Amino acid sequence: MDQGLAMTRIGDGWMFGHRAAFRTYETPDHTEALVWYSTFGSEQEARNAVTQSLKAHKVTGREFIRDLNGRVIGDRIVAAPKERKKAFMIAQRQGLNCWIIQSTSESCDAGRRVDRTTPEQRQVVGVKFALKMARRRGFEC
Repeated sequence: MDQGLAMTRIGDGWMFGHRAAFRTYETPDHTEALVWYSTFGSEQEARNAVTQSLKAHKVTGREFIRDLNGRVIGDRIVAAPKERKKAFMIAQRQGLNCWIIQSTSESCDAGRRVDRTTPEQRQVVGVKFALKMARRRGFEC
């Protein structure tokens, strides 16, 4: 288990009209991640959830998830925020199941530190942390 990663909250709520569960995580440098999970009534509803989640993001990578026979059973999308204050995201859909993993790179600790990172550095940190979270959730990234 990663000693530098702490689960900070477990809860439930709603994801696009469906019950969902979530967990939040934080590293010692205050990088945070939020993992949402839900099962939808149809594959189309799961696809729509991913599409809605990505509206404020720019897709930077996409791959298809295949079963052992090579048949496409889902997809994984990595996205960067269009606005500075938004989170980086990995959206994964596999059949009726959908995971939304969001991560921010907090370079500012309650206003005490100045954020001197570039947008590119924040994207790398955010996406790396989101990928780390995806791997912890059992995704192959």
